[in-house]
Amino acid sequence: MSSDLVDIFVSYALQFPLYIVWIVGMVLSLVRMQRHPKVSILALVALTGFFFLSMVTPWAYRMLPQILGMVEGPFDRLQMFYHVVRFFHGAVYTVLFALLLAAVFGQRKEDVPRSEPLTSPEDLHHGM
Repeated sequence: MSSDLVDIFVSYALQFPLYIVWIVGMVLSLVRMQRHPKVSILALVALTGFFFLSMVTPWAYRMLPQILGMVEGPFDRLQMFYHVVRFFHGAVYTVLFALLLAAVFGQRKEDVPRSEPLTSPEDLHHGM
């Protein structure tokens, strides 16, 4: 197995706990789709996006130097290409996180007014 593949698999292994959380979240979204369709769809899209982004990113960053090795040009130009790729990665991550926040907080109904406490401070003193 080549060094590149080993590095990619090591990267996947290090992110394994996140994969478990994302997969559990996807399953929960599918299970709750009937009761909360909008929230479930937003969460499912975001969690699936996080999962695929985390699968593609190690591969892309490992293969990018090989692709850039074929491109002629000054180092500054190649470095700028890396910055553009990192920017788009951050932008996609931001959109996915915004979807997740919209799923969690966007579909809330108005807060229900709180009821009075079952016991008042006077009731506590009278019971002594």
